[in-house]
Amino acid sequence: MTGFIIFNNSSANFFIVFLKCILLYQYFVIHKPFNVLSQFTSQDGKKTLKDFFDVPVNVYPVGRLDYDSEGLLILTNDSFLNNYLLNPLHDHEREYWVQVEGNISAAAIAQIEKGVVIKAAGKTYRTKKCRAEKILQPHRNTYRRCHAGAPIAQSTGASRTCSRGRR
Repeated sequence: MTGFIIFNNSSANFFIVFLKCILLYQYFVIHKPFNVLSQFTSQDGKKTLKDFFDVPVNVYPVGRLDYDSEGLLILTNDSFLNNYLLNPLHDHEREYWVQVEGNISAAAIAQIEKGVVIKAAGKTYRTKKCRAEKILQPHRNTYRRCHAGAPIAQSTGASRTCSRGRR
């Protein structure tokens, strides 16, 4: 049977889903710059992704990074992928590198691992427990930002690996 591809029901279904993904969905992996909103419109004149990236209509970021953060961001029109990556029911790990002012202590690392209080959409939450560690030398060259006059020499980093979600 050379030259023929034989599909059973499950592989045929997979192939159809695969073709739909190729034909219907678009995916972009970008580096969101520092001091840029993770969206395409701005109410207050701040720079947005639209100022840096030309993407088709109906393509949106999967999640967001804070205005004063930078890093990897996925843009897509694939709502299934968006839901899979953002819905807390689909538990998966994420790693964040954070620059802090001064030298981070073992007590601060322990506090981060227990969960910290955050505000999102006007509500207060405690993050889930996570793994945290001090980064002595980042694995890549990082952009260092100075806040409130903190000298760069006193800045250290922390890595936080956590599962998505709040309690």
